[in-house]
Amino acid sequence: MAALDASVRKGEKVAENDVVQVTELLMNELLKLDAVVADGDVKAQRRMQVSEKQAFTSSRVAVQ
Repeated sequence: MAALDASVRKGEKVAENDVVQVTELLMNELLKLDAVVADGDVKAQRRMQVSEKQAFTSSRVAVQ
């Protein structure tokens, strides 16, 4: 995922299949995060992780 991110930041072309794979992996992680029941600090950390994954996914979809 880091390599894909670096390529996109450099403006390099990325294979659509790679973007689809990473997007699916991130969506699976979001589903796992949604299943976490938490309070306080853990809830804030979960919210931060969800936001980061959504932002990453959105920026990669825009590249396609």
